[in-house]
Amino acid sequence: MRLLLDTHIWISSLLDPAKLSRRVRAELETPDNELWLSPISVWELLILIEKGQLVRGRWTTPIEGWQEIDGRSLPTRGRAVWHMPEGEFAYADFALVPGALAFNVRPGE
Repeated sequence: MRLLLDTHIWISSLLDPAKLSRRVRAELETPDNELWLSPISVWELLILIEKGQLVRGRWTTPIEGWQEIDGRSLPTRGRAVWHMPEGEFAYADFALVPGALAFNVRPGE
């Protein structure tokens, strides 16, 4: 099932999952569910940070593997990591599926 997370659920799931109901936590942890996020949620997060309502931390996306595909060196696995005062927090893992990226695509294609 595809789940489009609202900003509150997304931020709570990262910072304080105990605030979420058992049912919501179970759905978020179900491996078969795809978790989707709207770009608006990222914008809302930035507003909360600007207002000082969330701690701002440095983040990185370390790449854990590379593969040569069509003459390009592309990442195969990586993570998105917040570097917070309490320590590192990996909030996303990703895997690149060959053919999932398109290069030099014209608008509207």
